[in-house]
Amino acid sequence: MAAVHEMFIWELGRLAPDDLARLRAAVGRRMDIGVRPYDAFTGIWWRLREVAFLPRQACWAVATLYPWNMRPRGFGNMGEALGRVAPLRPRDRERFRARVSGLVAARGPALTLRLAGAVRALNRAGRGVDWPRLLGDLCHWDAPGGAKQEEWVTAYFKAENAGGIYAR
Repeated sequence: MAAVHEMFIWELGRLAPDDLARLRAAVGRRMDIGVRPYDAFTGIWWRLREVAFLPRQACWAVATLYPWNMRPRGFGNMGEALGRVAPLRPRDRERFRARVSGLVAARGPALTLRLAGAVRALNRAGRGVDWPRLLGDLCHWDAPGGAKQEEWVTAYFKAENAGGIYAR
């Protein structure tokens, strides 16, 4: 399944700049035919759907987030990536933790909007996103037991405790 995630991200990277701009503007919006970037998105999604099942909502979220941070591949899941750029000052760190907490608790469009903030934070810190991994995580986000959310929280604190800002 990871190969199809890689293919989806590769296809996003091949989109024309105007299509990427439209997708970027659609972050957090519902996916429907009236949304201009819908055609660019479905052109990719339907082709890959012949290869393997990919949840449409997870793909839409990643497609609208991708133009916000197109840096080369990131490292680890989103929790780990955010832990690596956590602020060092205690007051800032607490606010950042609250944002991460809100992110892992979010569902649906709220999740996409919170992810947009996380993706932009990584971009400002000069860090990329592991897009295929994020897509895979979002495909399983609503699984019973919250395993993905727990995985992100654990990875966040492990990376934050390893040194926070830009820890490798």
